Amino acid sequence: MNNLSSHLTGHFVTTMARDELNLLYQRRFRWSQGRQVDTDAKLVHIACDNSLKKAGLKLSKCDTSRVAVVMGTSYGGLESYENFQDSMAINDRQPLAFANAIPGIPTTIPSLYYGITGPVMTLSGEAFVGSQALYQAIYMLENGICDIALTGAWYVPSSTSLRHSSVEKIGAAVMVLETANRVSERSSVHFRVISATMKRELLVKAVKDIQTPVVVIADNEQIIPVSSAPIHDVPGVGILGAVLEAVKIVESVGSAHIHITVGKQTLSLWLQVVANK
Repeated sequence: MNNLSSHLTGHFVTTMARDELNLLYQRRFRWSQGRQVDTDAKLVHIACDNSLKKAGLKLSKCDTSRVAVVMGTSYGGLESYENFQDSMAINDRQPLAFANAIPGIPTTIPSLYYGITGPVMTLSGEAFVGSQALYQAIYMLENGICDIALTGAWYVPSSTSLRHSSVEKIGAAVMVLETANRVSERSSVHFRVISATMKRELLVKAVKDIQTPVVVIADNEQIIPVSSAPIHDVPGVGILGAVLEAVKIVESVGSAHIHITVGKQTLSLWLQVVANK
């Protein structure tokens, strides 16, 4: 097994109300700087923290210079920017709201909290941005740039985003990926990413017009909608819900080459269950 191959060891998917998010963040993190972060950053931080817990990882015991954070967003920071605009209109300037409007801020919050000094990257895009972040994280791992990658996507609705999407719930999906030499050191069941490619053409003509993610099993082109997943319709995040639906499929069959299609783009993953004893 290639020691630089990517292994999915933990993940977390959520949708929740803002009040629930604020209360959860306040209880979870006794962090002085936490009072300065906005909804986007709180959401990303909680999703990362829960993913690390599921992976059984304590970054305080890891070389944090070898940890990367790669997140994607379709409308990141817009709520804070709108708050800043509103404050300007009534001559009550809120510089912190302007600072939080930078889309990369939510990705930097976990790096500050955990002391991560490896690569930190935020991608901005449309429905497929979550899978682009995942693909970038896999590239970093397999090219020796990092040993651990936190990757995913988030969405916080704003007046701007609601002009383009009817989704009013906040949502996030985060995964923990590690290299083979790290996961071999502990007992676990995880998923090896044997290969990952992104394509702009559809692999299955029958789904060419669909705008929400579907999972396609390559062997028989079986189409599995993921509309039951709680984040399937969340902009930029829904595609990662499809990835995790694919993980469930692989868990039952042991290994599968799976295509995750939305719109005119496709992410192909070849996943395999690995059980360390």
